[in-house]
Amino acid sequence: PIIGSPIGGGKVIAFLIIVALGGLGGLAGYRWNWGIWWRCALIFWIIWILLYTTFGTNFFPGIRSGVWNSLGYWVVQQGEARGGQPWYYYFVGLSVYELLPAVFGIAGAIYFLKKGDVFGLVLAAWAALTFMAYTLASEKMPWLLVNVTLPFILLSGKYLGDLVERVRWRDILRRGQVLLLVLPSAVVVSAVFLVFKLVTSQGSFLGGQWMVVAVTALVALAAAYLIRTAPKPAGGALAGLGVAVLLLGFGTVAATRAAYTFDDSNKEILVYAQGSADLPVTFRKLEEKALPETPGSEPSVLVDYDMWYPFQWYVRKEQDNNTVRFNCFKAEGDEGWNSGCDPASDDTESRALLLTKAHKLSSTTSLMKFQRHGPFLDLLWFPETYRRPHENRQDEGFQWGLRGIPSGKQFGEDFRYFGQAATSKEKWAKILGYMLFRDLDTDWYKSEYYSYLPK
Repeated sequence: PIIGSPIGGGKVIAFLIIVALGGLGGLAGYRWNWGIWWRCALIFWIIWILLYTTFGTNFFPGIRSGVWNSLGYWVVQQGEARGGQPWYYYFVGLSVYELLPAVFGIAGAIYFLKKGDVFGLVLAAWAALTFMAYTLASEKMPWLLVNVTLPFILLSGKYLGDLVERVRWRDILRRGQVLLLVLPSAVVVSAVFLVFKLVTSQGSFLGGQWMVVAVTALVALAAAYLIRTAPKPAGGALAGLGVAVLLLGFGTVAATRAAYTFDDSNKEILVYAQGSADLPVTFRKLEEKALPETPGSEPSVLVDYDMWYPFQWYVRKEQDNNTVRFNCFKAEGDEGWNSGCDPASDDTESRALLLTKAHKLSSTTSLMKFQRHGPFLDLLWFPETYRRPHENRQDEGFQWGLRGIPSGKQFGEDFRYFGQAATSKEKWAKILGYMLFRDLDTDWYKSEYYSYLPK
């Protein structure tokens, strides 16, 4: 059975749970506003089914995966605690990529708690419980940041909507207080600049930087004056909206940099294990020099099985027509060896080979037969510089045997480290350098490979 799927009598229980939850959702929608609810539900399920079934090409397995198996698999993985991430992992992820929903989500929770807004409190509870659940879960992965962020996005969106409604825009424009959309944001940008200059310099500020301090102070005073003289709810609301626009820009830059930088130059926390930019280049070289136009009975290219992920993505069609095959090249005694493994040698029959660094060929015969290129980067892992140096969380222990809940000793060591970092110029320089520019003085953790192409 697929990991996470119900077996035996569990299938009946799973079915009853799905029907019960679906029925409760439908009942809630009927009692709330059936005319709106069923239309929203229809839109949701159409999108959901199209995505989970890969637009209908994987129908029943996709439905099964989306309704039950995906969550079931994740629950099963809690015993494995893959990644072994610290409890504060999602604090790091939110601060790097999702400052807007995090900052205004927290502000919104406080606002709705004071105001007593029922819907706002529901969103705040959802955000808080989700964050707590994923923080206590033992398996923490970068892609799960989406699940953590979603309720914060809705919470911060409602709060910002309330701020917009508190502003009488005609009055504000007539009085010139629309500058509050700009001045507080300018103060924030200037303050970050000054802190960055302070922690990255050897001494104190230079003359020009003291000028920036003076101008920042004047702008802050002007902003405070405008907030004070604006109609009471509107001044603070305008300042908040201006900062929100600034954080939206920060998040947009971070998202664009993470999604559209293809040369591996930016070391992103979102990367758990990803293929390097060398892999598609190597595939194109195989297409040019080794892959035949018409498939034969034997594969033309043999690839080290240790490269299966993620190179399989590029050669999935070639695997289907048997022009590329993954082989185990481990020697007896190597970890993971089995009777089907056969180390690569000068006698290996293939027009081209891709071998991990551990299995490379270097004899004169093989180098006469092939043109060796490399080493190239295969898998990349983020170097996890947010961890406490020399930590050993297994030895430090967990509460009640649950690997997602740290022991008192872990908490003590972590907060001692946080205290040291908070007073260290070097740490602040590294934090700001990474958040602003993705500067990191530690390279990727990586695996490497060689290509052997026809001469």
